[in-house]
Order: sequence, then C-alpha cells, then structure tokens
Amino acid sequence: MKKVLTLLLTVALLLPAFVVHADVRKVSLDKCIVTFSKKSYTYTGVGITPTPNVHYKNKKLKKDRDYTIYYRDNVNVGVATVTLVGVGNYSGSTTATFQITKGKQVIKAANIKATYGDEPIYISTEASNPLTYQSSNRKVCTVNKVGMVTIVGAGKAKITIHAEGNSNVRPAKKIITVSVRKASATVIAFGGLLKKGEKWDLHAETTSGGKLTFKSSNERIAMVSKKGIVKAKRKGKVTITIRSSATKNYRAGSAKVVMEVK
Repeated sequence: MKKVLTLLLTVALLLPAFVVHADVRKVSLDKCIVTFSKKSYTYTGVGITPTPNVHYKNKKLKKDRDYTIYYRDNVNVGVATVTLVGVGNYSGSTTATFQITKGKQVIKAANIKATYGDEPIYISTEASNPLTYQSSNRKVCTVNKVGMVTIVGAGKAKITIHAEGNSNVRPAKKIITVSVRKASATVIAFGGLLKKGEKWDLHAETTSGGKLTFKSSNERIAMVSKKGIVKAKRKGKVTITIRSSATKNYRAGSAKVVMEVK
C-alpha cells in the first residue's frame, strides 16, 4: 500500500510539469490561402503594396499579428512577389504573386491664344517620356521638335502631341488648339497746310497691305482722290479719313489727318 501511495504522489507531482511545458502546435503558413482584391495592379512609378487576404480554414489572419510581409519586384511592369512569414501562432512562410500592368501617361498642355505677329510661343507640357509635335495647319502655325510654335497666319490649328511608350507605360496623345487672332492694322498719313488750288500727297500707308480708301469731311474745302491726293478748293479746315480694308491677317484700320487751306 505504501508503494502505491508513493507512485501516485510521484505522478501527481509530475503532471503540472507536463502541462506547463506542453507545446501549442503552430499552423504553417503554407497551409493558408492567399489572395488579392484585384487580379492586377497598374504601374504608378512607385512600389505597389497591396495587403493580401490570408485565410486558414474559416479564419482570416491579421497582418503583423499572424504574419509579416515582404515585397519584391513591385515597382515595374511584370510579376511582383509577396513573401509572408509567420509569427505568433503561425510558422514558416509562403509566397504569392500579383501582376503589374502598363500605366497610362498623362500629357498636360493648354490651348494657345495668340495674335498674328506675336513672337514664337513654347508649349508648356508635363510628361514622363519624350514628346513629338505636329501642326494640322501650317498656314496658321508651325511647331518644331522642342514644342516652339511659330505663328504664320490668322486662323485656327490643332497641335497633336505624342508621348512615346516604354516598358511601363502606354503611348499617349494630347491635342491642343492654337487660335490666332488678326492683328490691328496701322494706317499712316501726313497732313499739311495748303493754299487754294494746291495739291498734297498724303503718302498714306498701312501695315496690313489692305486697300486704302479716302474720304473728305467737306469737299467744298478740299477733295481727295482714290490715290490719296488732296486738292485745296477754298479756305477752311477739313478732315481726311483714310481706311484700310481687312486682310487675311489684319483687321480693318483707319486714320485721320487734318488739312488746312489758307
């Protein structure tokens, strides 16, 4: 009987030790299912770090509590790799992949408003790749390889801007409108003092090259010919109006000179 009690006492003393040191079996991550919310992700130029959905049976694992995550090849177009390393109640590691597809380029450029005779204008653009330019109407404007627009005539033209593609982004296109207004015409003429019966050449000119017409405010004092020759008739003052017709690149213009007949 004494031997039996001693044996029972020994077992009782050993049991707590077994309970305290019993290992909780960890779940290996390679038994988990790893998925992503999307099948592919678009290139952005920086590392893409989607958080995966990790499940073991019906339980969803939590990042940092159940696993840590590492990304590789997650910037450029191609296949990115995610490595999950178990922590806490999870052990081992597993990998998953996701696809990075080509991104879209955005060309930023504004429409241009100009006046005939303006200096060349540079197109202000923002783009990640080299650009090429093409004008739809070279009678209105031309554009060189660096985006300098030279005004040729009044009217409208469209400039198509192309951006090259590469391994990470698709080619892109942007169309802007160039609107060129007609310039103001300057008319120059010279008046003077006349005596009755004298003639005076106004020497009228216009920057537009438009046709000139002349009109006297009082033909009893002085008349003016189609060629701008004033003929004095009697004493007084008269205003001669000179008009230039509109042309392709210039608006109509006018000027006035005062003639005095003594």
